[in-house]
Amino acid sequence: MVPATAMLLPAEVRRDEESYRSSMLKLRPACEFARSVGCGVATLGIPPSSELPRVEQANLYRERLKPCCEVLDEFGIRLALECITPLHLRRAHPYEFIMRNEEMLEFGLSFSPNCGLIADAWHWHHAGGDRDWLRGIPKDQILDVHISDSPALPPEDIRDMERVLPGEGVVNFELFFEMLRETAYDAPLTVEIFSRELDQLDPAEAAQVAFVSAARVVSANVRNRREA
Repeated sequence: MVPATAMLLPAEVRRDEESYRSSMLKLRPACEFARSVGCGVATLGIPPSSELPRVEQANLYRERLKPCCEVLDEFGIRLALECITPLHLRRAHPYEFIMRNEEMLEFGLSFSPNCGLIADAWHWHHAGGDRDWLRGIPKDQILDVHISDSPALPPEDIRDMERVLPGEGVVNFELFFEMLRETAYDAPLTVEIFSRELDQLDPAEAAQVAFVSAARVVSANVRNRREA
């Protein structure tokens, strides 16, 4: 059996207090199952805007995530935080929150020394495709890598849950994988596609379609590296 890569953090730290407290009851059983199938990472996307000013919002997340990480630590599971970047989510609430990897890592390490990051091609693209987006992030603090592609739409028309298969959009995967190689990352890649077209397929068929597209993009970038 191939070991699992990552699970979503079962504790809902981004909503109201009641949702957070009730979801915490699911955390330990989820960790037990995740560890039994080889999963060593729990992922959490942090919205780029909030109803509270940044300092207050950071304190609230920190207060909730610290006990989550204490449970994760018992099972040898590390928390991977993800910067969320599409414009419509940046504008969803009055106050801006974290949208840069180095700031997100600093925030994560403020409540757990085992915290790390997700490097996501989609969010990198919608953050501006900056070549320095991963620079300076140590290999052992990149805990998961997500790949999906973006349609060629103006930033104001992009929606986070409407993506396309790798290689079918405008994400510069050549540069993304070049940056990833500079970090010496050598762990699994996760295909993360939200698509109405894939939702209409049988799960096994959808997984196969996503795998083939992702493998084609990865293989092309490995080949380009060798030819260079």
